Amino acid sequence: MLVAASGAFAAHRYLVTSSKQIKPGAISMANLSPALRKALTGHASVADVPGPQGQAGKDGAAGAKGANGSQGPQGPKGDKGDKGEPGLSGVEADGPYPGSGLKPLQDYGDSAGAQSTTAWANDGSLQTSWVMCPTGKVAIGGGFGQDDVPTDQLNVVTSSPIQIKDGKTYLDDGSIYTPSDEEGSFVPNGWIVQGYNHSGGALVVRPWVICARSS
Repeated sequence: MLVAASGAFAAHRYLVTSSKQIKPGAISMANLSPALRKALTGHASVADVPGPQGQAGKDGAAGAKGANGSQGPQGPKGDKGDKGEPGLSGVEADGPYPGSGLKPLQDYGDSAGAQSTTAWANDGSLQTSWVMCPTGKVAIGGGFGQDDVPTDQLNVVTSSPIQIKDGKTYLDDGSIYTPSDEEGSFVPNGWIVQGYNHSGGALVVRPWVICARSS
C-alpha cells in the first residue's frame, strides 16, 4: 500500500507492507490518496437490503369475554303512533224463525233489532226473510238455515247484507239506502234472504246475521 506522507515527508511516498511499520495514530484518512480512500470505502452489506415480506401470521386465540358494562340512561319517549283501524266488540249471531213468534235479536236494555215474521208461502212468488242487528251494531256477515225439506223444494236467490230501518228494508223504501262513498258502498245493519218455496206447504226459512259494534 502506497501512503502519501504529509509535512516534512510530503515529497515522498512509502510502501507499507505491514501494520508494524505504522505507529498508532500516525496516519489518518487525510494522509491517504483519493484512490486509496475510495478503495477502502466499504459497500453496503446484504443485511442492509430489505428482504421480501414474510407471510402473515395466524390469528391469535379469542380473548376472554369482558365484563358487562353498566346500563345506559333511558332514552326519550317516542312520538305517539297513528290511530289504529276501528276494532270490533260485542260480536253476536242469531236469527228469527219467521212465523214462530220468536222475538228479534236482543242486546242490552231496549236496544233490540227487528225481523220479518212471515213464513214462506208456496204460491210461486218471491218470498223474503230478513233480520236486523240490535241498535248500535253493524252486520259483518250472515246467511240462512232450513234443514227440513229437500234442496229442490227451496230455491234461494238472495242472501246478502242490507240496510233496515223502522221495520223496513231498503227494498221496501229506497230512502233507507244510505251509501257511504261514491261507489255505492254502505254500512249494513241486517241480512236478507229471498227465494221460492216449491214444497207442499209453508216453510220457515231462518235468516242469520252476525253483528258487532265497530269503534
